[in-house]
Amino acid sequence: MNRRALLLVPAAVFLPGSVAFAVLSPPHTILTAVLLGCFFVAGCGFAVAGLRASVPVGGRDVPWYAFAGVADVALGVGIILNATRMLGGGAEDAFLAVVTAVSGLPLLFVGVDYLRGGRHFDLTAFE
Repeated sequence: MNRRALLLVPAAVFLPGSVAFAVLSPPHTILTAVLLGCFFVAGCGFAVAGLRASVPVGGRDVPWYAFAGVADVALGVGIILNATRMLGGGAEDAFLAVVTAVSGLPLLFVGVDYLRGGRHFDLTAFE
């Protein structure tokens, strides 16, 4: 089984979800627009990584894990941006915002590792 096809699951969540939010409730702030953009980029990156082994870009082949890395970084940034939106309430809101922001850091690490070619994670497990 091609395990990269599992990347289509987050693509199926983030692509239509971000488009639906942008169409049904247009962003009123720049933060919301950037957040939706991050989720859209994540969905596109996961879709390409799940469907193609590589994509020719400017005379070279960009491997699937580069798209997965960009998607993970975009998702991590989106989660951290979403955490900043949670601030403004009481102590519970601040605690939840910190926990949410910290949960985005592993996605950033995984994404950067994928962009570097999988120094810490075995990318051959997905092929």
